[in-house]
Amino acid sequence: MSITPATTAAAMPLPVRAVLALACGLTLAIVACEVRLLSAGALTAPAAAGAVAALGAVAVFTRARLPDTQRPAGLALGTALAAFALAEFLDAWVWGDMPISPAEGLHLTGYALILLALVLLARSWAVRPPASFWLDGATLALAIATVDAAYFVPAAIEAAQITTLSTVVQVAAPIFGLAGLFFVFILLRLSGSPTSPVLLMIGVSLLALWLGDAARFWSLTNGHAGTTATLSAVLEPCGWLALAIAPWLPDPRTRRLQITSWAVTAIPAGTLLTAVAVLVAGQITPIGPAAVVLAVATTLAVIARTVLTFGDLRALPQAQREARTDELTGLGNRRWFLREAQAHLARTDLHSAAVLLIDLNRFKELNDALGHRAGDLMLSQLGPRLAGVMRGGDLLARLGGDEFAVFCPGADLRAADDIAGRVQHSLDAPFVLDGLEVHVDASIGVALHPDHASDAEELLQRADVAMYEAKSQRTPLEVYDAARDGHTRERLQLVADLRAALDDPAGGGLTLHYQPQVNLTTGVVESVEALVRWNHPQHGILPPAAFLDVAAGSGLMRRLTSVVLRTAVAQLADWRRLDLALPIAVNLSAADIAHASLADEIEQLLTSHAVSPELLNLELTETDVIAHPERALVTLQRLRTLGCSLALDDFGTGHSSLSLLKMLPVDELKIDRSFVSGLLDRDDDAAIVRAAINLGRDFGLRVVAEGVETAGELRELRALRATSAQGYLISRPVPAPELERWLTRRHASTEISPLPRGPGRS
Repeated sequence: MSITPATTAAAMPLPVRAVLALACGLTLAIVACEVRLLSAGALTAPAAAGAVAALGAVAVFTRARLPDTQRPAGLALGTALAAFALAEFLDAWVWGDMPISPAEGLHLTGYALILLALVLLARSWAVRPPASFWLDGATLALAIATVDAAYFVPAAIEAAQITTLSTVVQVAAPIFGLAGLFFVFILLRLSGSPTSPVLLMIGVSLLALWLGDAARFWSLTNGHAGTTATLSAVLEPCGWLALAIAPWLPDPRTRRLQITSWAVTAIPAGTLLTAVAVLVAGQITPIGPAAVVLAVATTLAVIARTVLTFGDLRALPQAQREARTDELTGLGNRRWFLREAQAHLARTDLHSAAVLLIDLNRFKELNDALGHRAGDLMLSQLGPRLAGVMRGGDLLARLGGDEFAVFCPGADLRAADDIAGRVQHSLDAPFVLDGLEVHVDASIGVALHPDHASDAEELLQRADVAMYEAKSQRTPLEVYDAARDGHTRERLQLVADLRAALDDPAGGGLTLHYQPQVNLTTGVVESVEALVRWNHPQHGILPPAAFLDVAAGSGLMRRLTSVVLRTAVAQLADWRRLDLALPIAVNLSAADIAHASLADEIEQLLTSHAVSPELLNLELTETDVIAHPERALVTLQRLRTLGCSLALDDFGTGHSSLSLLKMLPVDELKIDRSFVSGLLDRDDDAAIVRAAINLGRDFGLRVVAEGVETAGELRELRALRATSAQGYLISRPVPAPELERWLTRRHASTEISPLPRGPGRS
């Protein structure tokens, strides 16, 4: 049956293969006997019908050997068809003259095997069918047997003058067919697929078999052997043919039984009414003791089913509570949180709200050091602590792991900040875990309604982004900022566009602009810094700030740096042909300097373009080095040995330390523009710039001031004896041809003559 995946035939266990082989062999033997009858001219209607059933059995057994098969159900159906074939064969060749032959037992066995196949399908679709499912089946069987014993069996005995056993056999066949039809109907409703091809074809088969057996029973009890016997001879082979086709039909692979409310009551109510109706009718028209016993048994089964239902109803509130509650902390879970938060957001009188996502820092370390039991113990203590600092009406839930969420109706940013502060304060006291005091803190992300989102799921996602930003920045609290969200539709589209640009051999619109660095003593342009620009097909020229974070967050920074390096080294080669020996500085990222192949890549580029390593300056930040210090130092030392100049960029904004400066093999310090811009107005910035220049000179390093935009800043830097300067006062970043024309105008000049200020910063 094409219901659930299974192993291939080659992987079947030996007993299963043996059973299949035996079943196929017996079925083929029946087919051979049918062929013998045909060749002898003795092929009767039962023999022809048996041939159809036998061939159908071969088809089903063949399907059961194929991959992607629900094998137990397939074996049951194939064996059912083989039983039908054998019954017809025996009727045709052995007991043909008997009105009711012992082969009827095989006929009933075939029905039983079809019902077994349906049960096996039901078991394969349900994780664990409830006890009520099987009890309903037993109740239905008892009710059918009650009606059978009360009316059909006595009527058949009286009309046909045959034994009680023979009559039971004749009556049982259509009853089995009716029970199978009802079972198929139930499965179609419960399976969630009312048009399941496999079930529908089995239903067609059972309908044809039921009509055929009913026609046979009618002819037996009423003496109309002609038309009804012909109808039976036609319908039964059609039913077996449909049964053989069913396993070959496509059917969904994933299915779960869904017990609907009507199914809980329909079968018990219907069977109870049937039993009561038989007992009441028995007071008017006497019925046999067997019918009375079966009616009473049906009633008792319905009572047992009702008791089971009441037990389920009593357990329902507890199950519902568990479905929305976190077992460890007693708080609500994610499902409850989203449902309740969405209900609040749907209120027309709610004008603002905040979602806080709380994630414990270094919780994994605690689990690794003390075990998961200690982690669970801490979480169970944390739940009541957090609940104790919430406002009335706030919703607190544990989402999973060490993540908690708070929905604060009516809260603005100030209120959210206050709640976050109370959460952090609640973590000040240590947690006592098996006698050991443990301190933890948390990173908290905040998203606001309606500023950031209007849907509970989206607010939670935005708060999650803010929480991870807090972790990366090592701050206790961050508010969602769309500019730092790498998961918006626009951001994802930009990632896709950047990836396409990097895949383009022509560069995909990625170009370099160059900003000169001028020696403050001589006025000579000593080098230029390469700054990448992206000519986006929809957004036009994008500066680095518009896409560098996107590249870093999507794992594309290494590829982007490779494009910049290739372009810069190629430009150095072009300038060499113009007798212009002007070093170019290229910015590296943390991913670049941690990559073992960076030095090899740069060496290969310089060699292939015949460019001297001294013309390539490489800039890195303190933060980039701190990210992977050991690997970074190895890479930087190789680049220094290669002959490239190294610069420490944005000095003073990262993890500045004298030990780091002493350890790094750098040749140059670059003072960040945030300090240079305050050089004339703020004493603290002036002190930082002065200290950085003196420190660099004491270490024997060149000191470059970035972001110089006024003549006053330039004069002060000269007075402080900075080595070089770059900024819009000197030149904005420009393409190589424009830079070459600018250099021509300044050739041999010792004065700084700035170009007109360009739009925006570099």
